[in-house]
Amino acid sequence: MKKKLLFIFGSGGYASEVVDWFIANKKLSKIYTLKGFISDDLKKTFIDFPVLSENNFEFKKEYYFNIAIGDIKKRSKIIRRYKKINFINIYHPQSVISKTSKLGKGNSFGPNCYIGPDTIIGDNNIIYYNAIISHGSNIGSNNFIGPGAKILGDCTVTSSNYFGAGSVLIQKSKIKKNFNFFKANSITKKKN
Repeated sequence: MKKKLLFIFGSGGYASEVVDWFIANKKLSKIYTLKGFISDDLKKTFIDFPVLSENNFEFKKEYYFNIAIGDIKKRSKIIRRYKKINFINIYHPQSVISKTSKLGKGNSFGPNCYIGPDTIIGDNNIIYYNAIISHGSNIGSNNFIGPGAKILGDCTVTSSNYFGAGSVLIQKSKIKKNFNFFKANSITKKKN
C-alpha cells in the first residue's frame, strides 16, 4: 500500500513534539509518511525534514495536514484559509481515547491524555500530555488544552480557547464565548 503524504504546519517546539507523537504511533506511521513542514520560518530543514514556504506550496487534494502551532490566532488563520484540505488527527499511542467519544479532524492528542466516554471533540484542537477531558463534555474547535489541564464531566466549551497548564474547568461548566484565556493552575466554574 502506498503511504499518504503528510505535511505539518509549523516548525517550532510544539511541532517537534507532534512529530515525536506521530513517529511513536506505528499505526499512523504505516499509513502516512511525513514529507515536511509548512512555515514562515524558512530554515532549510527542521528535524531533518524540509521547511516549505506556505506562499509557494502547491496544495494537492491527495496531501494530508496537521497544524502544530500553539498560537490560537495563527491556527485560526490557517483553518480559515484552508477549509478544504485534509486534516488528520495525530495521537500518541499512550493517549487514552474512549471508543464512545466522537472526534473531529486535525486534532493532536499528547501522551497520557484522557478523552472520556461520550465526549465530543471538534476539529484542530491541541490536547496536550496529561490533559483530561471527562465524560459527556463537548469541546468546540481550535482549543488549546495545556499540559495537565482538566475539563471535568459534562462541560461545554466553544472554540479558540486557551487552557493553561494545570487549569481546571469544574463539572457542568459552560464556556459560551470564543477566545477565552484560562491561566495555568486556575480553577473555573461557569454556568449559564
